[in-house]
Amino acid sequence: MDKKTAREVIKARLASELTFDDRRAFSAKILENLQMHMAYLRPRSVFIFMGTSAEPETGPIISYLFAKGVRVYIPKLYGAEMKLTEITPATYSYSRNQYGIMEVADQGVDKFDVDLNLVPLMAYDRARNRCGHGGGYYDKYLSRSSGVSIGLAFSIQEVDELECEAFDVPLNKIITEKGVIEAE
Repeated sequence: MDKKTAREVIKARLASELTFDDRRAFSAKILENLQMHMAYLRPRSVFIFMGTSAEPETGPIISYLFAKGVRVYIPKLYGAEMKLTEITPATYSYSRNQYGIMEVADQGVDKFDVDLNLVPLMAYDRARNRCGHGGGYYDKYLSRSSGVSIGLAFSIQEVDELECEAFDVPLNKIITEKGVIEAE
């Protein structure tokens, strides 16, 4: 399936099939499945997205990471570029960017050596290919990152196959409320 079609199909599926209660329950299961992997990954630093209403809730994941003493980074957009901004439990100054996603006022840094990248996606397939929202921010970042990359998604975002381009970066794993998709 081409990316444009995948985005349209999944956007409609999320709007019609994902209730507020489902999102909350599925997000809790995603956190449980992630916690099982955190035990052996043992990251000291994690880059994580700030979830929107059509994505898994990341607030509980961020709280879990803080409780484990992990350094947490979130995205900060500058035009066509994405940088990382470290947050702490004391971070309180958030605002919405041009896409309505929460970010902090900090300048951000070019940082590509975090241990674990937890990334959003619009659609995915069993080969761990991801389709984002179309800005290319995460593909640019992941192509330079040395960390393990895991997509967080709901199972209803899966498609049979995604057409990929040369710049697309497959993920190491995808975690949903139903389990983990890994390399076979």
